[in-house]
Amino acid sequence: MKLVYSDLNLKFEFRENECQVLVVENPKTFSEIVWDFHRQMLGEEDKLVLSENDKVLLLEKNCDLIINPYDLEINNRRVLGKLYQEMKTSVYKGLQTI
Repeated sequence: MKLVYSDLNLKFEFRENECQVLVVENPKTFSEIVWDFHRQMLGEEDKLVLSENDKVLLLEKNCDLIINPYDLEINNRRVLGKLYQEMKTSVYKGLQTI
């Protein structure tokens, strides 16, 4: 899966079980990136392009923007589904090492 942010010529390639990190030292630039992402999650702008196998995906249907982890809606089905999947994987890996 790829995420491209056209304003800053950024391109991220996401691979399973790998973490991508973007360090933004300029507070104004950081704020612009977060607000652009937020606006796109609301369906307003298209500065970010998410794609998989050269097919453009809707950002709001395939991503979550967590600005405040303490304000996370725990009953969100997508979040819960992913959490249960990760727990299941961890349990199975633990059982295989015994």
